[in-house]
Amino acid sequence: RGRAWHTYQLLRAEAWAAHTLRHDEKKCGIRSVITKTETRGPYTRPFTVYFVHTKTAFSVKGTCKRFSDFKELDAKLKKQFKWSKGVFPPDKVFNSMQPDFVSDRRKQLQKYLDDALAVPVIASYSDLHAFLGIPEYIKDLAREQADEVSREQTRLSALSADSDKPETYLRAIEEAKSENDRVAEAQGFNALGLVYCEQGLDSQGIECLESALELCRVEDDSDGIAVTLSNLGCAHNMM
Repeated sequence: RGRAWHTYQLLRAEAWAAHTLRHDEKKCGIRSVITKTETRGPYTRPFTVYFVHTKTAFSVKGTCKRFSDFKELDAKLKKQFKWSKGVFPPDKVFNSMQPDFVSDRRKQLQKYLDDALAVPVIASYSDLHAFLGIPEYIKDLAREQADEVSREQTRLSALSADSDKPETYLRAIEEAKSENDRVAEAQGFNALGLVYCEQGLDSQGIECLESALELCRVEDDSDGIAVTLSNLGCAHNMM
């Protein structure tokens, strides 16, 4: 008692930040597969090479690696990240060229790569990218994210220029649906709901805000959920 009630304030669409996720919050965009093995070297000292094909959103690259190369990578990862979850195959001195052994080791190295790429901070490591033959990956990713942010800012600027007209957000919603972008669709419904509420069309506004909230929950977008819940509370309070 004696304290003022907090005043709710409707949040405008412009306050909802672009929904580009940081790279460390995403699943890794790199997939590496050991496609085959091959025996090389002189007859007296043969060795096995592993063909590693790596696919990203920007390229498909191939490289050949020996077991010693994988071992060197493992030492770097353990030193840099104190990583102990990745199980690296043990050395073998005798019979290391037997087909069954080579096949088993290939599977073990594939599991090792999969485990490493499943850790976001390791998947972003430049030495791992160099090992896989994709040293330009981080630059490509940064450029893509910058382009995505620029497109989102342009879209929001276009919306804000004509922000009081429901038709503006109806078009944005249809565009988001056509691109299967649920977060952008939720942003459109959120903004449309605010416009309706400000025009006194509370029922229609609440319906739009509830649609936005449902889409945010499907996408597990915590920022969007917070915004739409706040706006719904304001809308109900103003009725």
